[in-house]
Amino acid sequence: NFTRAAERCHVTQPSLTRAIQNLELELRGQLFIRSCTGTVLTPLGDAIRQELTQAQKYVHAARVTAEGWTKGTKAVLRVGVSNATNPTGVAQFLGTFQQRHEGIALTVCGATADDLRSRLRRSDIDAALIANPTGFSPGPRSRFLYEEPLVVMVPISHRLSAFDEVPIGELAGERILINVESDLQDAIHSALRSAEVCVRIACQTSCDTWLAGMVSEGAGIAIVPSGSPMPPSIVARPLASPFQSQSVHLALPDNADENPTAQIISRFADQFVYHDPNQHVVPIQENSMNRAVLAADFR
Repeated sequence: NFTRAAERCHVTQPSLTRAIQNLELELRGQLFIRSCTGTVLTPLGDAIRQELTQAQKYVHAARVTAEGWTKGTKAVLRVGVSNATNPTGVAQFLGTFQQRHEGIALTVCGATADDLRSRLRRSDIDAALIANPTGFSPGPRSRFLYEEPLVVMVPISHRLSAFDEVPIGELAGERILINVESDLQDAIHSALRSAEVCVRIACQTSCDTWLAGMVSEGAGIAIVPSGSPMPPSIVARPLASPFQSQSVHLALPDNADENPTAQIISRFADQFVYHDPNQHVVPIQENSMNRAVLAADFR
């Protein structure tokens, strides 16, 4: 709708029409087809839209960098995070990084692992935290950060709450709730098939908050990474026999060697973070070498 588009751009509709006509003349092709039923993009228009969307992202990144310099920030690190990761582990990792590198501003986005790998190839992001369930390949230019056990989220009154660990066979016949936009769903289906366990998919949603709320109301149970937020009416039990987990990796773009901020988070992952027995991401004790590397990063 050209009228609404003009309002969003804070210009008059005739001005917007002239601008589009001038752009079509410059590109030597028609971008829109207008009819009584509406306006649609031509194949050329769709191709140009994708290019302009990409350009808009770079313009936004440039503005963020400029604002950072104005505020005294030295650089911007764009990090993508897999939607299958435990938010607590991600917050600990990025929070510790931010404490060590106050001169770097973080911009964080969430997406599927495949989308994040595509963004890395296009250099839309500088690094990604990708969750790789057991048996899934982490991909090139990645390094292991920590392990996240998978747990069964059940109401306190559920029979499985009495288990210290829940053998995967005990899920037979249970109603399972799944986040369809999470990479974890493929791993869940694969683990159930391998164990020859038949379950009922009671609900598929795109929101983890709704997932926890429905478990709390007794609609079913869910399999999530350890440490995922949940209300007091829910308990989490490790999924076992066999043990199920996913590893979180730091993935870098192919041009990471030419990207200073990617190199900084790569060195941070090597020297400042490890996974302790309590499944928490914590900083390694700093030593003289770590302090020297940190000082070099700030220079």
